[in-house]
Amino acid sequence: MRHFGAGEGWSHGLPFGPGQVLGTTIVSERGQAVIPAEARKALGIAGGDRFVVFGHRQGGALVLVKAETFTQFSEFFLAKASKLNQMTEAWLDGLEDTGPAQADSAGPAEADAPKPAPEA
Repeated sequence: MRHFGAGEGWSHGLPFGPGQVLGTTIVSERGQAVIPAEARKALGIAGGDRFVVFGHRQGGALVLVKAETFTQFSEFFLAKASKLNQMTEAWLDGLEDTGPAQADSAGPAEADAPKPAPEA
């Protein structure tokens, strides 16, 4: 399973850079399009591979993402979102434990408050 980590780009390990044209194709009367051989080879696409299709109506763009890649990205994103949720809940629980009086009297707002100017 491929995991996406910090510093990795979508083109990591691919023989081309972002935005490179890998060929052109024509949509048939039946709505089918052939993915150019160069693109299939570069991206490891084989017959039977499933894709998630994204589009942008105004920009006329169509993007195909391998379903397994999309699933891996989704799992990665959801895991990070879950971790962020856990951290937020722990932080909020900590605020509840200190009570409103302590939370108001000692916190980042106090440290960031402007200091009075020294009297001359």
